[in-house]
Amino acid sequence: IIARLMGYKNIILCGVDLSGGYFYDSGSPSGNKIHNTAIEKNGISMKDALFRLKSILLEEGIILDTHETCKFKLS
Repeated sequence: IIARLMGYKNIILCGVDLSGGYFYDSGSPSGNKIHNTAIEKNGISMKDALFRLKSILLEEGIILDTHETCKFKLS
């Protein structure tokens, strides 16, 4: 992560949405589907990878979280 290399201790991810669809398709049926990256493929899903990354960074004293407006929550 570039923010880690730059010395940041509090990293907030914005725009994380693993529920599928696009913000402009909120009325479409695809808005309720699970995004492909949230599904476990090749051993790990993006959801699991983000939680693991959070744990690794926390060991170094770095806080990784999602912005309050994100549908996906790391907290």
